Amino acid sequence: MSDLLERLRTRDVRAERFPAGDEAGSGPRPVRWRLSVLGWPMLIVAAVVLANFPALVGIVDVNPLGPLGRTAVDLHPGYLPGWYYLDKEIGYTAQALGHLAAMDWLHGIVPWWNPFEGVGSPLVGEMNAAAFFPPTLLLALPQGQLYFHMLLEVTAGLGTFLLLRELAFGRPIATLGGALFALNGTFAWFQHAPLNPICFLPFALYAIERLFRRPAPDHAAWVILGTALALSVYGGFPETTYLDGLFALGWFVLRLAMHPRSGRPLLRRTVLIANTSNMPVAAREASIGLGMTIAEYFRDQGLHVALMADSTSRWAEALREISGRLEELPGEEGFPAYLGSRLAAFYERAGRARALGSPERVGSVTLVGAVSPPGGDFSEPVTQASLRLAGAFWALDADLAHARHFPALAWGQSYSLYVDALSAWYRDEVGADWSARRADAMALLARERQLLEIVQLVGADALPDEDRLTLAAA
Repeated sequence: MSDLLERLRTRDVRAERFPAGDEAGSGPRPVRWRLSVLGWPMLIVAAVVLANFPALVGIVDVNPLGPLGRTAVDLHPGYLPGWYYLDKEIGYTAQALGHLAAMDWLHGIVPWWNPFEGVGSPLVGEMNAAAFFPPTLLLALPQGQLYFHMLLEVTAGLGTFLLLRELAFGRPIATLGGALFALNGTFAWFQHAPLNPICFLPFALYAIERLFRRPAPDHAAWVILGTALALSVYGGFPETTYLDGLFALGWFVLRLAMHPRSGRPLLRRTVLIANTSNMPVAAREASIGLGMTIAEYFRDQGLHVALMADSTSRWAEALREISGRLEELPGEEGFPAYLGSRLAAFYERAGRARALGSPERVGSVTLVGAVSPPGGDFSEPVTQASLRLAGAFWALDADLAHARHFPALAWGQSYSLYVDALSAWYRDEVGADWSARRADAMALLARERQLLEIVQLVGADALPDEDRLTLAAA
């Protein structure tokens, strides 16, 4: 029995070291592993080749030069009705101009100019030519348009595979996603210049994900991102490139907007409550209270929360609608008489608090409320009630905004009640002369306001040099 157990144990060890089909000394295991890793993206290439196999072997003719470029006279219908292309201009724009650019490159001529169009026009300016797009050289071949299209499909599929792998998807799912994107309807219907930049978008997103997920500086990711964006520009169609760039920029902001202290994305520290003006009135009225409740929840955990309420005017309008349906006694401008008390109850929930229980926790809620008075009228009830409660007020000036002066803050109407309370902190953290500098700045702005009234009467040229310097500094 002991001999049998020993033989079985030896057999198990040998089976573990040399799986079925392998022999000792047949080669290192890492080579097999690397081949299996490369085999998954090769399936994407195989899918593209299989999809284009009828055209590759000549069963069907997808060359647009004949039927679309009006160079063929004897056309026979195919097995299926319809055209191979959605845009019939490919035969005499993208393919023809691209072939001209490719032949110029092969003859050592930079394709700046197209002498065959009228008296001549810039070939590099022809969007469909993609004159500086490297795959355009394939158009010099007899079936160049087909090879060009297959290369874009393979590029799109491999880029999607890398993106999905970076997003922690398994190889089978990443391979399926790459094959589906490589053979999607856009690549099937379009074969002219608007298609060219699309295949580089997955590479740009892949590079952004690498920058987001790798803790160390990833120089290769920057190279991939720059190459993908450059090839998108050289693709020859600025509208598609613009959309790709906007998408990549949005992804970049979404993934790389980090909190300066924790290094975590800001969206992971953000709670959004959206109730638009077309939503039920009860939802709009409850949104501000719900936001404050969530802020208090995090405050009681010892965190410091900033709550932005945009806008309390819309909340007050919802409160007015509810009050009217309840047939309550209306106040000024139809708002309920308890508008001030409800707004005060909301603002007074902000502040610093020490939570009960153990361990000891100190948190705070800082409330920033936006008020949108109709027509900029600061005398309306919501604005006046907010001014009685807020410790600081930022007034926006429409004239400054129209003059492209941002932030468009009207310093004459804005104020803060925390200047004295915070002066010691500014003195220690910013500078000992902070209070004096602030007073000088306020005096300069006040002098500017006086000078502007004089300028409206006599003009700026009538002012002395000192006053004109004051206006320029302010």
